[in-house]
Amino acid sequence: MTEIVIREPRGEDYFDLGLPYKFMQIGAEREPIDLEPVIKQYLERCIEKPEPLLAISQLSLMDAIAVKDAFMRFFTVAPAKGSSDSKQES
Repeated sequence: MTEIVIREPRGEDYFDLGLPYKFMQIGAEREPIDLEPVIKQYLERCIEKPEPLLAISQLSLMDAIAVKDAFMRFFTVAPAKGSSDSKQES
C-alpha cells in the first residue's frame, strides 16, 4: 500500500460520532486527549482509498500514527477568515 486517501469528515459523521478528542483538566490547563476508538470509527468512514478496513489492518505502527495525525488536522486547522468554508448558508 503506497497511498491512503482520506476525505474530510461530513456533518453527518460529526453528528454521529462527535469530536475525536475530549478535554481533561491537567493542573491549571485543559488538555485535549485523543479518543482512539472514535478516530478509528471516523477513519472507517473517511478513508476512500484503499478499502478502509483493509487499509487500517495493514498499516505499520509508524504509518498508523501518520494517518491519525493527518486525519486530526481536520479538527485542529481552522479555516481562514472570509474563506468559503467559514461562511454559513441558510
